Amino acid sequence: MNKIISIILIITCLFTSISCNKKMMKEKPKDLIPWDTMVVVLADGCITESALFFAPRQYDKQILTRYAYQELFERHHITREQYVNSMGYYFSNEESGKKMLDEVELKVNELAAQLPPDTTHREEPVFKNY
Repeated sequence: MNKIISIILIITCLFTSISCNKKMMKEKPKDLIPWDTMVVVLADGCITESALFFAPRQYDKQILTRYAYQELFERHHITREQYVNSMGYYFSNEESGKKMLDEVELKVNELAAQLPPDTTHREEPVFKNY
């Protein structure tokens, strides 16, 4: 019974701290990535995560992830610290975070629309031995 009361108390404190933080944004970092750039970086991050998800099992996903994000940061001329600080700033407010994710979704869909049509659907299996 004490465990249940403790769990309820912890959950209540968590929701209270989240709801109190809803309207407040963190202090703006001096190296903040501009909004539009952050949308592009996050869209590229979504594509990177998709590629990592489908990476062959024999590869160490932790190493691949580290390398992929290092490449992502270099491509956009940002540092990991800038990325973390900007994420913290933009997502410290629920409304700002939701708006950012909505724009990222639009950007990912825009990039997907530029891809050639999917021609990988075949009538017969690719691996005939299985």
